[in-house]
Amino acid sequence: MIKKLEKLQKDLAWWQDKLNRSRKESTRSIRAAHVQHLQDEIAKLTQEIQRHDFEALGLFDEEEFPYLFS
Repeated sequence: MIKKLEKLQKDLAWWQDKLNRSRKESTRSIRAAHVQHLQDEIAKLTQEIQRHDFEALGLFDEEEFPYLFS
């Protein structure tokens, strides 16, 4: 999971750079969509990693803290 997170972060940096260099509005909107998608994927994967870590440590379970598992 960590390797995937690192790859997504590298991809995000690449797309953000492309977005920042874009001049045409049509190109900007497409690249902004890529950036938004990657940000969502990173957030989702980060939450999965945290949940996995909490479960592995036995600190939390889904019944006690459902908001961590949604």
